[in-house]
Amino acid sequence: MSAPVDDLTTLLGAMPPAEHDARKRIRTARNAAAYNVTRTDSPDALTLWWMIADCATAWIYRPADTATLGKVVEYLRGLLICARRVQELEALS
Repeated sequence: MSAPVDDLTTLLGAMPPAEHDARKRIRTARNAAAYNVTRTDSPDALTLWWMIADCATAWIYRPADTATLGKVVEYLRGLLICARRVQELEALS
């Protein structure tokens, strides 16, 4: 089975499946944050969505080992949850 051809393999070349998966998750976090930037009415959540998008963008193609990328994925996941909660809290007020 050949490696998937996508932006990651085109720009970075072949990589282990775990690294490819981590980079896909970082890209997905970036895309989710960018989407939410266009949908939120919450100024505080907007700030967090932009921070997440910027951080994820910085890590998608950055040279890093799989363990580091895994940590980035977990940190981004936590920030996504935080931004969603901030948005929900502001909607209540």
